Amino acid sequence: MVRRTGGLADTVVDVNEEPEFGYSFIFDQSDPQELLQAIDRALELYVQRRRWLNIVKRGMTQDFSWTNSAEQYQEPYLKVHRSL
Repeated sequence: MVRRTGGLADTVVDVNEEPEFGYSFIFDQSDPQELLQAIDRALELYVQRRRWLNIVKRGMTQDFSWTNSAEQYQEPYLKVHRSL
């Protein structure tokens, strides 16, 4: 569960926005009500055991290492360089 800000906005995928790929519950404003809504969304899925376990597995397979981040960052530059 994260607030959509900075690097989190670029890397974390919400389960409602991307049902097949999401692994988190994102809220936009630093507001108790929005946090509570995100918690409620999580609890709604928690009781759907199979779906919940799929979300957990997706989250656990994410690679947030600096190596992976650096490779993703440099990829557009490498594509341009290869096309020259």
